[in-house]
Amino acid sequence: MNSNALILGISPQHTSSVSVTDMEGKILFAASEERFNRIKCYNSIPLDALTHVACHFDVSRIEGVAIAGGHRFRKIDFLPSDQQERSLRNPLLLPRFLSKKDGRSEWHGVLKGLGIAAAPNWYDHHECHAASAYYACGMDDALVVTIDGGGDGLSLTISHGRQGTLRRLKEFKEDASLGFFYGAVTSGLGFRIFRHEGKLTGLAAYGDQSRLYSELSDLFQISTEGGDVKIRSALVEAMFKPDFPAEHLFLARNYASFLSGKVTLQQFRDALNNYRPGTAFRKHFGGRQYTQEDMAAAAQAVLEDSVLKLVRHYLQQTGCTNLVLAGGVVANVKLNQRLFNIEGVQNIFVAPYMGDEGLCVGAAYLHLKQHSPAFAGRTLDTMYLGPSYGTERVEQALQKAGVQGMERIDDPSVRARRIAELIAQDRVVGFFSGAMEFGPRSLGARSVLASAKQYEINDTLNKRMKRSEFMPFAPVLPHERARDVLAGKLAGSEFAAEFMTITYDVHEKYRQLAPAVVHVDGTARPQLIKKEKHPVYHDVLIHYEKLTGVPILVNTSFNMHEEPIVNTPEDAIRAFRQGCVDTLAIENFVVS
Repeated sequence: MNSNALILGISPQHTSSVSVTDMEGKILFAASEERFNRIKCYNSIPLDALTHVACHFDVSRIEGVAIAGGHRFRKIDFLPSDQQERSLRNPLLLPRFLSKKDGRSEWHGVLKGLGIAAAPNWYDHHECHAASAYYACGMDDALVVTIDGGGDGLSLTISHGRQGTLRRLKEFKEDASLGFFYGAVTSGLGFRIFRHEGKLTGLAAYGDQSRLYSELSDLFQISTEGGDVKIRSALVEAMFKPDFPAEHLFLARNYASFLSGKVTLQQFRDALNNYRPGTAFRKHFGGRQYTQEDMAAAAQAVLEDSVLKLVRHYLQQTGCTNLVLAGGVVANVKLNQRLFNIEGVQNIFVAPYMGDEGLCVGAAYLHLKQHSPAFAGRTLDTMYLGPSYGTERVEQALQKAGVQGMERIDDPSVRARRIAELIAQDRVVGFFSGAMEFGPRSLGARSVLASAKQYEINDTLNKRMKRSEFMPFAPVLPHERARDVLAGKLAGSEFAAEFMTITYDVHEKYRQLAPAVVHVDGTARPQLIKKEKHPVYHDVLIHYEKLTGVPILVNTSFNMHEEPIVNTPEDAIRAFRQGCVDTLAIENFVVS
């Protein structure tokens, strides 16, 4: 591979995604398929995202193609999303479309159709998670922990990253999965596994963990005796046991509902995903009386205590003081706060694309390392890695949509002041600016901004966006004001806070000034924004503080309920017209 070559990273798994990386490890582009096809958490081949890459990059420079996970796929995975649903509506074709087989020839066909001559290479799921974090963290010596539901047969790995090389110390199978354990409780409480674990985290603060802790901890046991770590979970093991004939009857009933149009393809998939976790949970707790809050609190406590026990063991074994995390479980911001506060941990890095969307980045890093052994990583400096559209394209979209009341403000400082004034007047603003964020968090490129001065804004926004959340919205504040607002240990976690992947305790003064972004336990999940990273976004906060005395705003994702975050100007205009926001600040335009 020459120095001008590009590496195409692909994650065809949960929240499938694509990245483009150069030979120095700089991520030039990264985006999830859901942002293009508008299907939340899409988990098939990211055809639209790949097409975007082919249209915006010189594909002749792509000399490496790195795919996360194994090469066995279902035929249906290679179909566009609209064709998938039609194919599944023919019962006679189900075996053909759903059975897994070697998909290498199909992959060659996909790449050839995009004009990409490079051959695909496949990389292990958890190796991709580990690489996505370690090679982006900017730390030479670190304990690297990956935790998720499962992938390629594993659910958790421990590695030592040193001098640009990852060495795996321990791995755990899927039947010992903390992700599946937490997901089973999520499903058992009526939420959706792989989608709503964040609701459980928020709900936990309202409960009493002691009421159910003993019973739940019996269902997930971790031992470090004798210097070796062993994990066993009766709850997760129950998920892997077939339940015949009840499972087949459940599948038949739900498939009939899908065929008759009573449920969508996504609802059908959700029902199947939740069957075994929910059944396993009810096996243990079906006859028990408990509140959702107490169960959530106990599950959160068991998760935190289990991971802390594991991480402490390997920190002591390796002597590491830097902790690097990836995998869907570390989307749990409360867990990350406790991990950072372990005695001896000096720095924490949480991959901001912690879920399977980040596997495309890890696969590209592994391919780069394979072809350039001297590669030791490149510090991630931005998550604004997706498509950008510019003022001219936005103006065309506004005019085509017949939007009235447009105000064009080309001076960035004047525009920031105008947005701050509107928010100070209690307007809810949809903020669309520059390249879209990669990963699950809105970070000021596709955000909804609102005043944090009244707690009731949480109910207002949830109703407008048709959401049901138990955790308050996240705050955004200038990076330089962090110590004024946040209490406790901060140094060494700034990167995690920049990308909204950790909680902190909030000083009492700001609990009173910005109650909308502080949870009942006195914590918040902030985004710290530096002026050089997003000048207009930062200036909005500065102007807002001058107007109100509060350096904090609500920042939540710009999307309606169960939709992906907006990508295009058209997506933003549609959300605006659906009442998601009062004002749309989209590039150089302010629309009310």
